[in-house]
Amino acid sequence: MSLYGQYAWVIGGAGTIGRGLCRGLLRAGATVLVNSRNTDRLAALSEELGHPDRLIALHGSMLPGSSEKLTHEVMEMTSGQLDHVVAHSGVQWWDKAGDETSTLSSASRVLTMSTEEFASAAVQLPLLHFEAARLLMPRLQGDGAGRPRSYTLVTGGTGGVSGVKGLAQINAQALWGLSAALQQEVAGVTVAEVRCEMQVDRTPDERSRSPRSSPLSHDLGSVVAGIAANPVGAAAGLHAMTSVEDVAALKARFPAQDDDYPQQEQEAVAAA
Repeated sequence: MSLYGQYAWVIGGAGTIGRGLCRGLLRAGATVLVNSRNTDRLAALSEELGHPDRLIALHGSMLPGSSEKLTHEVMEMTSGQLDHVVAHSGVQWWDKAGDETSTLSSASRVLTMSTEEFASAAVQLPLLHFEAARLLMPRLQGDGAGRPRSYTLVTGGTGGVSGVKGLAQINAQALWGLSAALQQEVAGVTVAEVRCEMQVDRTPDERSRSPRSSPLSHDLGSVVAGIAANPVGAAAGLHAMTSVEDVAALKARFPAQDDDYPQQEQEAVAAA
């Protein structure tokens, strides 16, 4: 299934997982917007993806205080069209370089904090995602063009191989709750959660002991693109990735076009 002519926004997607998500959406034909507060990471993302024409890198954050401005810029840039949003919980267990909320894994032990410190730290990640959903979901719901529209959260965090603990674990599970609430409340948009409990950025030794046919970040991108390409509601709900078998099943269930990034002349043929 193709996403040609559609816009997908990967929120804060300049790290390992975000790169895979952008790749999958680009290969399915979408024009992909991606934001980060770190311009160096945005430049590295574009470089690693081969500077595709349909990748739009934006310097900005969806944290409260700057989210309204960034949303306005995106909607102006796309002439008011937004078809898909992918919001991933890129905290430190996925990307050591970090971005919006990467300090959670190294924060103070819970019981050494004051009540006020805990109240703030415990909702750092869901607050970021709530702000994005609050601003962007109405724009997806308000699009009457008949295209499939989706909002996908990519989450993780039960511990084990991901090593999530402390405040990062509290934030991860609060995000699960936000995802469940959105799935219950939102109509007219596919609301999906892909919960990945597999290790990303493995060492060379780990890769040799347990090889995969493709990087997990690429598989996540392919699955998310397939979810976006499905009719509204067909791919809604929670989709767990705990094993290579889960990955294969999800890729088979939600297939998407998987081409190299087309050049301008190929795009013109597809649009004709």
